[in-house]
Amino acid sequence: MGYELDLVIGEASLAPSIRGELREIRLKLSDISRTFRDEIYLLRTLTRSSLIAEILLLHPNSEKSIDLSYPLQSDEVESALNSALLELARNAAKYATGFEISHRNEKDSLTIEISDQGSGGAIMKNGAFGLRGVLEYLELINGQLTSRSDAHGSRYSIHLPVKGEQ
Repeated sequence: MGYELDLVIGEASLAPSIRGELREIRLKLSDISRTFRDEIYLLRTLTRSSLIAEILLLHPNSEKSIDLSYPLQSDEVESALNSALLELARNAAKYATGFEISHRNEKDSLTIEISDQGSGGAIMKNGAFGLRGVLEYLELINGQLTSRSDAHGSRYSIHLPVKGEQ
């Protein structure tokens, strides 16, 4: 598609104002395409270790506050959980400063706590897929999300049945 737009942009008879608008569209399409490719790559390769690496790219000063040492889950659970955690980390990178992940192993469940030090206001918005995507990932693995957002930041709890209880 980009090549086709380049051909149109290069047309000598094209009005300069239209050429400028088409260049902007071309650049936006390139960015969208790059982001899409990156997302597909992450969906294929998001292991716990690559999740940690991605989170640290988003939150470079959070190494000591990221605890993902909970027991290894099935491939399906790990994949969906890692995707949900990455989305929450991305949201925090956009709207907050500090970021933490901790967990609790309970008799029949695993609870993962995620918190950030943003301005609060994390809600599901029309046309936005961040929190909606997190809920969809968790639904696939019988997980639940509870959240609280206030002027001190957002806090999320992911509750999962333990392996064998799903």
